[in-house]
Amino acid sequence: MSFLFRRPDPLDLNPEQALTDGLGTFQENIRAAFNVARTNDQSYSEATVLHDQWQPLIEEINERTDAGFYNPANHLNSGLFTTASEGHGVRQYEHYTKKILSTSRKTKMFWVKI
Repeated sequence: MSFLFRRPDPLDLNPEQALTDGLGTFQENIRAAFNVARTNDQSYSEATVLHDQWQPLIEEINERTDAGFYNPANHLNSGLFTTASEGHGVRQYEHYTKKILSTSRKTKMFWVKI
């Protein structure tokens, strides 16, 4: 994957960042540590972040239309039942992303007045 050896993002969390507030409860600390480990510089981090970003959009599209889309970032995770060909998941992600975006452009569902 191309993001394994990328330069650190200035928005990434660093171990040098000290806490200024008191510690939370054990459950809060475990949840926070899990979320940081889940989305910060792991081999699957970008797939997880993309999944979290796409999910509200997919839910909104499915509420407004009867398209029945699912999250395209599901193709980026590697697992037991994913295909073995290299780049297949990325191609699937790009294909379904284009399909979702073209549908939203055709129906003009995201033209919102601000």
